[in-house]
Amino acid sequence: MVPPGKKPAGEASNSNKKCKRYFNEHWKEEFTWLDFDYERKLMFCLECRQALVRNKHGKAENAFTVGTDNFQRHALLRHVTSGAHRQALAVNQGQPPFEGQAEGGGACPGLAMTPASRGVKVEVDPAKVAVLTTVYCMAKEDVPDDRCSALLELQRFNLCQALLGTEHGDYYSPRRVRDMQVAIASVLHTEACQRLKASPYVGLVLDETRDWPESHSLALFATSVSPCDGQPATTFLGSVELQEGEATAGQLLDILQAFGVSAPKLAWLSSSLPSERLGSVGPQLRATCPLLAELHCLPGRTDPEPPTYLGQYESILDALFRLHGGPSSHLVPELRAALDLAAIDLAGPRPVPWASLLPVVEAVAEAWPGLVPTLEAAALASPVAGSLALALRQFTFVAFTHLLLDALPSVQKLSLVLQAEEPDMALLQPLVMAAA
Repeated sequence: MVPPGKKPAGEASNSNKKCKRYFNEHWKEEFTWLDFDYERKLMFCLECRQALVRNKHGKAENAFTVGTDNFQRHALLRHVTSGAHRQALAVNQGQPPFEGQAEGGGACPGLAMTPASRGVKVEVDPAKVAVLTTVYCMAKEDVPDDRCSALLELQRFNLCQALLGTEHGDYYSPRRVRDMQVAIASVLHTEACQRLKASPYVGLVLDETRDWPESHSLALFATSVSPCDGQPATTFLGSVELQEGEATAGQLLDILQAFGVSAPKLAWLSSSLPSERLGSVGPQLRATCPLLAELHCLPGRTDPEPPTYLGQYESILDALFRLHGGPSSHLVPELRAALDLAAIDLAGPRPVPWASLLPVVEAVAEAWPGLVPTLEAAALASPVAGSLALALRQFTFVAFTHLLLDALPSVQKLSLVLQAEEPDMALLQPLVMAAA
């Protein structure tokens, strides 16, 4: 029986009838427990129906057991935080129901990290997320702690939607900012330790960094594998100052132990440093890590040097494109099309890395049969054209052009992974040697 004045569960309220709303398909992605009956146009909670939780009538969030057409997002959020929904989760997971909290809606710490509750997205304050994101970026970029309020005000000035219309204009003291940064670092460190502890084995990646010519440090990364789905993950462990250009195994092991990784768990070592720079790190680690296999990545930006002919080759291309690649030149349209495709400004202040631009090299190779006669015909009127004709006829120029045609696609793909700047032509020689 429904008490007088009460509406049966699932019946739309008067306010809902005045402002008709419709079911949003995106809600099923956000709330994994949500189900929708397309024939009856009603929403259900799979967890509550499975647990056969029957709540009292008259509360909108309790209608998810028998169906509701209250198509409002805040109704879904209220149901997530209701005691009835948490009781259903407990019943479905084989835990004793907690009747006392079902009415009051109190938190249940035991369900905080369960798989079912982990899939539920609760409503968060966008302004708090924006503030914590700012504090996190400040820590990454070494921004002074007393700049937090100024950065938040700058974001509001730039119409950051998360901070507009909020009362977060209070001053964030450096101490509060540091406390938030310490809390964020603690959470990230704990998650990294758990991820490395769960992995059956751990790899160590070493990469040399240079902030100044006289300051060298070694960045440490750990690679792990999830035992659940086998997905790899990379974790930044820290950096070590290189003493006299050589790292020590003790420093590396100390950092690993700080993350709870024991030495026997280390399975492989990879480094961008050459073997002579690593010194005795490999043998020292192998003495305590019986499973260690030593690998090597491709050389970094400083080792080896680019090909000696590279500078001369780029000088030839620079003179060629300035002679026949300008807007007033129509003798070799392929060169002008390559400049437009690569968005090259010949009047710009920066030198153009001609040899690392695949459209440029392709245009030169395509136009070469007709380009040489054109330059030779113009040699009497232009000494530059005569010099270019001699340079383009050389076997070295032709061979290097075809070498770049074969290697540049792979170099560009490697640059996307290894570097953020333009392709490093120092990779050309080891790449060719590896493919030979």
